[in-house]
Amino acid sequence: MVSRTTSLLDTLHTTKAVASYSTATEILYGSANQRSPWPSSRSLCPILVWLEAPLICDEASRIDDKLIGAVRPMLAVGGGRLVMLTTPAGKRGHFYESWVGDDPQWHRVKVNASDCPRISREFLDSELKALGTKMFESEYGLVFHDDDEAMFSDEMITRAFTPEVLPLWQ
Repeated sequence: MVSRTTSLLDTLHTTKAVASYSTATEILYGSANQRSPWPSSRSLCPILVWLEAPLICDEASRIDDKLIGAVRPMLAVGGGRLVMLTTPAGKRGHFYESWVGDDPQWHRVKVNASDCPRISREFLDSELKALGTKMFESEYGLVFHDDDEAMFSDEMITRAFTPEVLPLWQ
């Protein structure tokens, strides 16, 4: 985790990151006021927060929207920005809305597992068998699926509306 985070910060052109301390729930770079991480206690997904660097949300699709709303004010000072790293977890939540939305402030990068040379075709084939199509597509193919608990799919709801039939109240 320390080397991945350091590499990401270097890629984002922030001050060269040198880890001075790390545990399972905390990584401190330089001085505590420069960058101080904060794990999410509401979910098991870590959230790393730096005061003058990006707010990095790992497994962002699984972070509660209320928690994202609570930490966004941290971006106000020091020109911070929000970076969300994740695979899809259904068509819901802040990450999904940000991904499918048209806000030009977002830079979206999608890398399927099949595009990664470090992941073998054999491994992906075994994962498909182990996970099943839907979970495999979500985790490795980066497909947003409808919520399993939804009564109607997004496609069904979209097809229910047509410009030819006007609502009764118009």
